[in-house]
Amino acid sequence: MLDARDFLLLVVEKGMKRMKEILHPALYEQMAREIGNSIGLELTYKTPAPSPDTRPLPRPLTQEETSPFLKSLRSTVGWVGDIAMNESSSTITVSLPRCPFGSLPIENPYLCHAEASMIGSMVGERFGYAKVSIVPGDGAPPTNCRFTIHLERTPESLLIEGPSFPLEREKPHTSSGRDAERMLSLLSLWERQIVKLIGEGLSDKEIAGALHLSVRTIEGHVAKIRAKTGLNSRNALIRFALQVNGK
Repeated sequence: MLDARDFLLLVVEKGMKRMKEILHPALYEQMAREIGNSIGLELTYKTPAPSPDTRPLPRPLTQEETSPFLKSLRSTVGWVGDIAMNESSSTITVSLPRCPFGSLPIENPYLCHAEASMIGSMVGERFGYAKVSIVPGDGAPPTNCRFTIHLERTPESLLIEGPSFPLEREKPHTSSGRDAERMLSLLSLWERQIVKLIGEGLSDKEIAGALHLSVRTIEGHVAKIRAKTGLNSRNALIRFALQVNGK
């Protein structure tokens, strides 16, 4: 007999598979991130998350506040394992002995971004900045995965794959997923890295510092990116970067 909980899980499983079939991978990943981010904000504020305009700006925690917050995070997200901060207080490591999605990530690996975004959102709201790197474990589905959460915007953390929090608010796409993928294929590896940093809201000067290049060199790369993509405004480049993030 099919009980209510099994029916709910079956609907979620079929729904995720269907969305994977009809959505461009970049949009599927973005959807998972935004769902996780929304849940993280609701857990942080204990109510439906306020709008970005009314939500208080994140205030970095003091050293005395950090330990109680990590304990609270551990009790809120019941399936995680150890949560530890490194000695320099620049990263938090979250171990994940088991996956809350069961076997679904075998065919839908982007589901991991929902979990990472939920935790990243909660940390980002409390520390002011959080960039989450997903380190999958072995097996299918993987077990003993972990998230490394970077709490400082450093040259090293900027080059790491993963979403940053507080998450950039949703913006309308500049083009279809197929067009965005085509434009991305025109860019060199350096240009793709610059696009990612543009999507994080960095200026040309900040990108130059992160990549250890001159501002003039970055400006030259940005000019080439605009010529190849036809995106002439900074806002258009940011929207493009958000759309292709992770590709």
